[in-house]
This record gives sequence, structure tokens and C-alpha cells, in this order.
Amino acid sequence: MQHLPACNARGSRDLRLPQGSVETFSEVLSRSLAMPGAVLRDMAQEFQRFDFDMDGFLEPHECIKFVRACLRKYLMEQHSVSSAVQQHSLRSSTPEDEGFGWIRQIESGSQGTAHLVRHDGSGTLQCLKRVVKEQVHPLFLHELLDDFAALRGDPTIHIATASDAFQDSDNICFVMEPYYGGDFATLIENAVKQGVTPTEDWWRGIFSQCFGGLEHMQRHAILHCDIKEQNIMVRASTLREPSVVLVDGGLAQAFAAGRESIFGT
Repeated sequence: MQHLPACNARGSRDLRLPQGSVETFSEVLSRSLAMPGAVLRDMAQEFQRFDFDMDGFLEPHECIKFVRACLRKYLMEQHSVSSAVQQHSLRSSTPEDEGFGWIRQIESGSQGTAHLVRHDGSGTLQCLKRVVKEQVHPLFLHELLDDFAALRGDPTIHIATASDAFQDSDNICFVMEPYYGGDFATLIENAVKQGVTPTEDWWRGIFSQCFGGLEHMQRHAILHCDIKEQNIMVRASTLREPSVVLVDGGLAQAFAAGRESIFGT
């Protein structure tokens, strides 16, 4: 970030990157890191994708993700993902060694399987999301874990996060909160069964939570990429005043890495 003031007006200590200074920033950063100019050649085109508040500037946290995205794109084009990048800091363990007892599988899809488990020590129920390592691009794994850490700890933000993560021989395992109210594909059906009338106020509260979750992700420069009924869940089984959670946001980006077609919502 020490290069940002040099890209603004003389004497400025503004740490935001203006759109008009992207080329200068690219040149300064390339020289500083002794990288070929081609590495950051597409920064001008990528700028708007990371300007989440659309004010013509990238905040420092947006700029970090911006540079990472450009570096990832270059490395994937060059097929030069080094073994150092592929190795990550997740501890090696197994669900059994972590003290989890299997109860039942609750989901199976393109992004892995989810199981309801009970921790032997505390007795608490958890959701264990298992993702096959080969399906997650190694260049996205560090950012995925960083995103989980940035969003963790506030139950009011309406975003699913992992409280812990580890790896076994074949999978990356995420320890998450279980949700009992189903997803939006079955929301109306389940609500009517409980005698709940889906009024305008009821829907207003639900969608306010959805937009609040998206807003919180954007403040952290995180794109969901896969908003759909199945990825919007309800915490509790009681649906009179549902608490909504957006799920699988970070995983959607990790799985999308390397696709050549347009994706995302």
C-alpha cells in the first residue's frame, strides 16, 4: 500500500487508488516487485469489478483483492502454480480426530457434501462441509480462508462462515453452524405448513436480511457469485420470524476459478 500515495496528487497521503491512476500504479508495482509488465497488464479492465461502492476509487482492502486477482489471472494463464502456492497452512487431521461423530448427510452437490455431526467433547451439533481438494483451485484457497476469517463472529450479518477448517488426505473440511429451516426453494411450502401467512411485511423482513448480508460482503470486497434459492437458508425451523443466512459464497468463487464461461449473480 506504500505505492498508493505515489499514484495520487503530489503530496497526497490518500490511500485510495483512483481509476485514472491504474496504469501508473501498475508500472510502479511491477518495478517494485521486479515483475514483467504483462503480469498486471489487465488492471485497467479489472478496476470496476472491485470498485464495490462505485465511487471511482479502490479502498486499500479493495486494492489488495484487486492486485491478487490480477496475479491469479496471470499465474493461471501461465499454468505456473508453484508447489509453494499449492501448499497451504491448514492443519492435517480427520473428522474423527477432531472429535466429530457422524449423524447424517444433509447435502450433496457440486461443491461437496455436508454432514450433521456432533462434537464428542462439547456435545454441540455442527455442520461439516467436505470439499474435494482437487475441486478447489489452490490459488483461491488462501483467499477463501481469509474471507471466512473476515466474516466470522457476528451472528447478525446473515452470512454463513466457518468457525474452523482442516484437511484430511482427500478433502478440505469446514466446520459450520447447522441450519434447520431449509432453503428458499421450500420456504413458502414450509411456512404455510406452520400456519404462517407470507405477508408483505414478512417478505420485507426476509429480503432486508438478504440485502444486508450482500452489503456486508461488499464492504469486505467479497463477491458471492452464486445467489440462488438453494444458497439462501434459514437458521431455525420456526418460520414465523425467519433469520436468513447466505451460504456457499466463498466456495462459489473457489469453484469458479479457471472457468472460461461467464458465471455469477
